[in-house]
Amino acid sequence: TRLFNEEVHLYAGARVASLYDLEGKTIGFNNSNAEITGNIVFEKLGIKPARTMRISEADGALALKEGRLDAMMRVTGKPIRNVVRLKEIFPQIRLLPVNYDPALIGSHLPTSLSHEDYPELIAKGESVPTIATRTILAVFNWKSGSDRYRRLEKFTRSFFDNYARLRQSKNLHPKWNEVNLQATVPGLSRFVPAQEWIEARAARTKANGGDGVAQKAGMNGEQQGDMMQSFKRFLTGRRQQDVAENGSNDPEKLLREFLRWQKRQNPD
Repeated sequence: TRLFNEEVHLYAGARVASLYDLEGKTIGFNNSNAEITGNIVFEKLGIKPARTMRISEADGALALKEGRLDAMMRVTGKPIRNVVRLKEIFPQIRLLPVNYDPALIGSHLPTSLSHEDYPELIAKGESVPTIATRTILAVFNWKSGSDRYRRLEKFTRSFFDNYARLRQSKNLHPKWNEVNLQATVPGLSRFVPAQEWIEARAARTKANGGDGVAQKAGMNGEQQGDMMQSFKRFLTGRRQQDVAENGSNDPEKLLREFLRWQKRQNPD
């Protein structure tokens, strides 16, 4: 599942004017995410820091103030909520521009940080260019039917079933609004239970004619009727004890089973 993008936050003091000024300098990373991203970016741009270290943001801000550090990188979804604390530690701290370079095409995305994101660090009406990385939720391709597969299947369906409710949380970070459960990830296959969940939801929406999805998908009334007839045949052919044993009174689960059954009936 493709989640959201995370922006590169590059903090520095007045001694550093641009990303390329970090050649031969000391760089701090607040976690492994920033360290991996930073090393990839520096390598692609041909920048060779003299030294890198892992350091917390608070300690990094102090190190910037004392001149022990030239820049500090954090990679996370904007806005970060603790920048006020950094400003208190080092009043001259600022966000260094990270201009997009063609060398980053395919690995990073161009974006920016605005005054609305960080009023403490960016003047009103201004923005700071930066880059972003993609965040995905991925799982190991365990053998179908194994215990680990079943656990992942349970988690996947719970996450997908409850995602709409998650987005209604009052304290939810704005980044969660960027998530599109149906978005694909180039080069990766979707976990089968996730794909089945998406197909079942789409089938139910089409059958109900909701959201205009059926029309967008080119499914007319006759095709919807054919699908419902197939669904009824599927239900008729199932034994009542199977329904009771499998808990198939759940409409989402029924639709997933129906889609698998339909594929077996029409393998082409």
